[in-house]
Amino acid sequence: MSPAILLAVLMAQGLTPPALERWVEVAATGGRSVAADPQSVHRAGDRASLIVRVRLPEGDGSGAPAIAVVRYGYDCVRNTVTRETSDVYGADGRFLGSSGAGSRRDAAIPPTSLQATLRDLACGTETTAGTGR
Repeated sequence: MSPAILLAVLMAQGLTPPALERWVEVAATGGRSVAADPQSVHRAGDRASLIVRVRLPEGDGSGAPAIAVVRYGYDCVRNTVTRETSDVYGADGRFLGSSGAGSRRDAAIPPTSLQATLRDLACGTETTAGTGR
């Protein structure tokens, strides 16, 4: 069976092929989980960007769970990260707010941090998504 026919059959049955999984869990602790979208990686020269989803059990301060979708920009050579945009949604999908260019600051990335794992995924230096480190 050709890949195109297999894909059509899976989609007709309401199944998503494993290769099309969007979010890859990178870390989880204390009810909070961080997942990256490998399909969102964009590389241009020494820079790369990646979209990350963070599940927040404590939410936006109200105590209700929330989800933040954040785009990080990485300087793969200087080893820095910038939070480019951040949108927060309630557990019910309701848009709660965003922050953008006003919060942009380059920050150094510690070697064994979550940001180092995300940088490796974005910059293509090492595939560590799903390893939990």
